[in-house]
Amino acid sequence: TRDVVSHLYNDTGNYEVRLTVLDTTTSCVDTVIKYARIVGNPGYLYVPNAFYANSTQLNFKYFKPLGKGLAEYELLIFDSWGKLLFRTTKLDYAGSPVDGWDGTYKGAPMPQDAYAWKIKARFRNGKIWEGMNYDQSQQGQPAHSFGTITLFR
Repeated sequence: TRDVVSHLYNDTGNYEVRLTVLDTTTSCVDTVIKYARIVGNPGYLYVPNAFYANSTQLNFKYFKPLGKGLAEYELLIFDSWGKLLFRTTKLDYAGSPVDGWDGTYKGAPMPQDAYAWKIKARFRNGKIWEGMNYDQSQQGQPAHSFGTITLFR
């Protein structure tokens, strides 16, 4: 009753919780093991629909989806002819995308235009990312794992 212990879990699932106590008067040790079930959302992935590559603010300078709790992730960017311009699969320890597209191809700036994106992703709990809906009125409608991004210059 004297020590309060808290712990943050990185993901949903079942976790073993072990409590070991020592009776200092008798030097007797006892251990109790229980399982904590952590429930909640598996994570999230939000895909912006535009970015400004010449911006001085980093959060507008790159096309980088925002997410957390991902186990697998692949982002592909294509031009209007279907040529692959950018690909990344990098995630950090929290399951968040690391790399963003800076609007270039082989070091050369791409023109202001609309480009296609495609994402495959799976959350740490095994759930497949079903896609993105930008319009709140389309809740319940199928989401898309592909779309367009507008590059502003």
